[in-house]
Amino acid sequence: MAPAAFLSSAASGRARIKVPSRLRDPSYFSDAAKALGQHPATRRVEANPTTGSLLLYYGGSLHDVLKYGEERQLFKLCPSPRAVLTTHGEPGPFAEGQPTVEMAALGGMTLLGLAAYQISKGKFLPAGLTMVFQALDLLRPALSGR
Repeated sequence: MAPAAFLSSAASGRARIKVPSRLRDPSYFSDAAKALGQHPATRRVEANPTTGSLLLYYGGSLHDVLKYGEERQLFKLCPSPRAVLTTHGEPGPFAEGQPTVEMAALGGMTLLGLAAYQISKGKFLPAGLTMVFQALDLLRPALSGR
């Protein structure tokens, strides 16, 4: 039976798969990295048994690579116990129903918070106002509905 796994982060061309039940199992991670490396879309796989993760560099469809791993019983993807960090709408169907955190939105909201703090301290220029403009640049895609 394939071990349960979840997608912890995904960006264009890069994804991290966590396999907690195989934590500190070097033979599993070595075999899984070799097997995932056989998929044509896989560019590189870094296995880390200490953290229980596979760092996958890919070209093309992440969905296809993850499906390939499941078909070979390397892992069975389950919903993540926490939000999946994403960029540009990744990771597709494997994060369906899971909370996701868009990195640009997270950065934008952080900057808005910092700007509000600076402005509350009376520092309108340059710190507070600069952060407001940087935050709006990061949030523009989310606010426009993409």
